[in-house]
Amino acid sequence: MKKMVLGVLIACALLPCGFSCLADALFVPNGIREIKEEAFTDVPSFDSAFFPKSVKSIHESALSGRVSAIYGYPGSPAEAFAKSTGRTFIAVSVPETEDFFIPVSSIMLLSDMGNTIIQNESLQLTAISKPEAHDNSSFYFVSMHPDIALAGEDGAVSGISAGRAQILCFSKDGSGAYAHYAVNVLQGIEEISLSESSVTLSVGEKHTLSYTIFPDDALGEVLWYTDNSSIASISASGIVTAKSGGTCYVYAKSELNKNIYARCKITVLNDQKTLVMPLRQTDVNGVSANLARIESVKSSAFLELENLYARGKISYSIMNKRKTVIENAFSMYAFPWMTKSYQPYWKAANSENGAKDFKPGIVYYGLPYISDYQNRLYNVQKAVSESRFTPAAKGYYLNQNKLLNGKYVGNDCSSMLSISFFGFTSQTANFNTNTFHSSTLFTTLSSSETLMPGDILVRGGRHVVMFLYYANSQKSKIVVIEQGGNEPGINTVSTSIYPISYYYQNGYIPRRLTGWT
Repeated sequence: MKKMVLGVLIACALLPCGFSCLADALFVPNGIREIKEEAFTDVPSFDSAFFPKSVKSIHESALSGRVSAIYGYPGSPAEAFAKSTGRTFIAVSVPETEDFFIPVSSIMLLSDMGNTIIQNESLQLTAISKPEAHDNSSFYFVSMHPDIALAGEDGAVSGISAGRAQILCFSKDGSGAYAHYAVNVLQGIEEISLSESSVTLSVGEKHTLSYTIFPDDALGEVLWYTDNSSIASISASGIVTAKSGGTCYVYAKSELNKNIYARCKITVLNDQKTLVMPLRQTDVNGVSANLARIESVKSSAFLELENLYARGKISYSIMNKRKTVIENAFSMYAFPWMTKSYQPYWKAANSENGAKDFKPGIVYYGLPYISDYQNRLYNVQKAVSESRFTPAAKGYYLNQNKLLNGKYVGNDCSSMLSISFFGFTSQTANFNTNTFHSSTLFTTLSSSETLMPGDILVRGGRHVVMFLYYANSQKSKIVVIEQGGNEPGINTVSTSIYPISYYYQNGYIPRRLTGWT
């Protein structure tokens, strides 16, 4: 019997009587037939005890109250003992399907990674028997503590919750031979939280996410994933890189349990704004293409507003108010027209020796520049309704038979913007660059503050322009819409790209309509 006991209990502590015990369980060797009165007087208390198939008799006082749960074969003396002593009985039903020529005499269990795993991690047990001509399919594995670890038919053991579980392995030959293996399951990750639930980025922008786990002392790796790497990638350290416009999710997942994860919505803004400025003048054949360029600039300004809204920088209401002002300005720009006869610039002294005069055969875009008091208060709708311009095949003709005070109508830099902001009100007629510079209807910004579409840059007594969007990531160049300007020969509305330093070095200040902050 001693030889059999040693074969079964390799790597297990032996009690004086040949029984093996661990801190949480008592295992009676296969081959023991009788458990006598107070057989375990000198051993500590256990949570459970396993009685093998060989045991035929158990004295009622054998355990002296030391064990609360009994494991054994159904219908065996172990079950009768549990019932008679008021203990819990857990039946272990071993399928006996193998008919070995030589019965198994002993089993040893080997693990591919020791006896400690993390919750949701697995290890593989392999049964080595005497005789040795059998693989795991000849054995039956079961966990005594399935709430802590589960054992599969192939000997795979999976950690369920923190604790210590005993895994039993039985030969299917009916010999009753078995072995046990203690598996320690350490606390794994039960919950993951991210630093942010949503992030909005521009193409090329990077952002670092971080995570916390619960419990904070849990073991196990957290891995990062993205469900669309063409939109955004994420590094092993949680750095998100925006790739292209769209929406995707990045995940922080437990390596051991993919059902435990947290995710963050990544919105990558399509901020590819046009840097192709419309032509100042074309021939008739170039009208459609140039109007498309004008629309592209306006759409880029709108896109920038939508991106600001997506980032939470402006409200939906303010976004739409800014769009309305920009739309008003562009309605005075997307206006192709010609003159049938030579039309002098409104003021000969400012015509640059005729460079600003309007000539037949040229298509101009935007209302013409004029600073005469009455003539400067026009938008396209008003000018057309008064027949100052008449429709043509691809735009309009200046109606030189219906001039006002002998001159064409249009607007200047300040009246164009005042009409864009306020329409035709009593205050519009009095708005000039000095008013834009000092009026409490606008708030002055610091030169370091980020401009938004619809803001203005103004130099009192000289000029005012409307900011549309930044032309580079460094924010050193900007796109503006303006009436007139410093460009030689400019005599209508236009959009341009300028270094922002040009304005600040020349005394311009940035201002924003009060209430848009």
